[in-house]
Amino acid sequence: MAPISMTPAAAGTPLRARRFAKGRLFLILSAAALAALLTNVCCFAKVRVKPFKKPRIRPGMLPEPTFRIGDVVRLKVPAQLSNDGRGYYNEGAATDVPDHQRDLRADRKRTERRRKFAEGGLEGQVVGVIKAAHWENRPNHIKGNRRPLIMVNFENDRVPLDVFEENDLELLDRTLADERKKMEKAGKFISYWKEGVTPDTTWWDYTGGWGKSE
Repeated sequence: MAPISMTPAAAGTPLRARRFAKGRLFLILSAAALAALLTNVCCFAKVRVKPFKKPRIRPGMLPEPTFRIGDVVRLKVPAQLSNDGRGYYNEGAATDVPDHQRDLRADRKRTERRRKFAEGGLEGQVVGVIKAAHWENRPNHIKGNRRPLIMVNFENDRVPLDVFEENDLELLDRTLADERKKMEKAGKFISYWKEGVTPDTTWWDYTGGWGKSE
């Protein structure tokens, strides 16, 4: 019968440490050293914290427009038109039409031939006002401090609806503006045209339509 071989443990021979045990010990020591380093950095380094940025407050009240809706005005000097001559609302730009359905070369030629300025002496009516508080709604070519802009619809139908500086406009007649002011004080409706509105309309009935106040 062959003799039974004895294992090193049974023979009393000490076992060698496993290789992965040394690697685990190295990872633990590295993590401890990194934690100590980060603790020292956080304790002694000067951490710059940006202060809370307060909103910018402009001193004084914003200027109010001197023109009112309904005023008849005249453009005293030539003034630049918005959107390459298309006016404030970018009339005819067809921005929602994809390029493959447009003739871009013809569009560029028409843009080059289009008038970029409104001639001085044109007469029209004030149809809207961009207040200084709504300065973000101004056209891109108007820069500077906050100030009101006047929207004018000229009698010449070849000039698009656009906004202009108050200093570039001259007041000719204020009859309609004064009439609208009286109607407003009387509680009458003076906003945009609605079907069924009459000079006696005073309130809006959300359930059915327009009517007179009792």
